[in-house]
Amino acid sequence: MPDQVLDMLRRLIESGKGRTANKLRSYLLAAYLCALDVRTLAAIPVVFKTFGVVFNPAAQTRRPSSTRATSPRQRPLAQRIVQFSYLFSVAFSIHVPVE
Repeated sequence: MPDQVLDMLRRLIESGKGRTANKLRSYLLAAYLCALDVRTLAAIPVVFKTFGVVFNPAAQTRRPSSTRATSPRQRPLAQRIVQFSYLFSVAFSIHVPVE
């Protein structure tokens, strides 16, 4: 079953969507963990019990250490947005750290 997870992640990475692959891996980890925890946490809806999950295949995968698509952008926000948020924070006395 980890092979199926890896196949999905590989298809995304090969199509240049490394960040999306990492997000999918995170969502799968969380979903399987929720289904596993249904027997120990009362806060999880009982419907998860019907899935019969006994292990987390996504937990057996590792995040790629470095791919061009997964590296963070140098400046994800436009300069004007940064300036606006700074002016907004000054105007309303809200502390917003600016790099």
